[in-house]
Parts: sequence; C-alpha cells; structure tokens
Amino acid sequence: MHPDSQISATLVCWGNAWLTGQVGLDEAADRVERQAGPQLVAGETGDVSLRGFLADLRVEGMRSLRLALPVAGDPLGLTGPPSFNSAAIEAGQAAIAVFPGRCLGLVPARDRRGSSYAGVRWSVLAASINIPDIPSLAEAEHALTMAMREATDALTGVAGPAQGYRSAQPLDDG
Repeated sequence: MHPDSQISATLVCWGNAWLTGQVGLDEAADRVERQAGPQLVAGETGDVSLRGFLADLRVEGMRSLRLALPVAGDPLGLTGPPSFNSAAIEAGQAAIAVFPGRCLGLVPARDRRGSSYAGVRWSVLAASINIPDIPSLAEAEHALTMAMREATDALTGVAGPAQGYRSAQPLDDG
C-alpha cells in the first residue's frame, strides 16, 4: 500500500458505523471503495467483494473493527501472531475484525490489473484476541503536550542565524 493511504482507517470507521446501525452496509462499502477503488478480499475459494465479506463476518458474529497503524519498531495496535504482525508492518496498516473469542486480521495491498484497474485486495490472517497495549487518549494527549514543550524549549534555546553574523558594512568606494 502507499504509505499515505488510509484505507484501513476508512474501513474501520465506516465498518463500525455500519455495525452500530449508523449507516447501511451499502453506504459503508461505497465509502471505502470511493477512497481507493474496488475492494476484494482473498478468500479460500477465491476473491470476494468487501461488501459480501463484511456481511458474512456479521453473520458470524463480528462485533467491531479495530485499527492498527504499525511501523517497524513500533507495532501499535498489533498483538500477534508474528505472521499477521509482519504483514501489517509491511503494509503500515491493518484492520482487525473482533469476534467473541477470536479475531481476524485484514491487511490491504494494492490490486493492479492491466493499465486501468486499481483497487485494494485484502488478505485475511489469524489475529490474536489479546487487547493491544495502546495509550489512552489522555496518555496520548499528555505525550503530545510534553513533546511540544520539549520542542519549544529546544527552539527557544537556539540563537539562530544571528550567531557569527556581522552587520553589513557599507563598502568604501574611495
């Protein structure tokens, strides 16, 4: 996936809106496809549409979707197993379908066929049922505030370009 793509976040937001009855399945799937083109999920018997896949997951008891935005060295939102973590870190994102007693990891990848088709193909991997150790909103806000203070202190301590600069003297034409 392109590092700037937020397709997993879009899927999680619209998928949870659908699961809580705020929007219909068609609207949720259309919004996800509007961002990145056609969405297919790699199934055991072949690719299926994202819309059909989500409907099947709900019948199986899916309760919610979680977002993971990992990078190498910071697997934020991931709890394993290693095969899922590796795929999610390589993609830089993943969605996790939460069921009673189990989870499925959904990892996006660009799907290009020919010169004009561009979409997303989701791989489905087993994911751990453990709840990820992610900071609470208050903790994240505190960390951001502290980082801003440290950056401000560092910048105010720098004298800037005035160091070693001598005021320009007019040239003597004489």
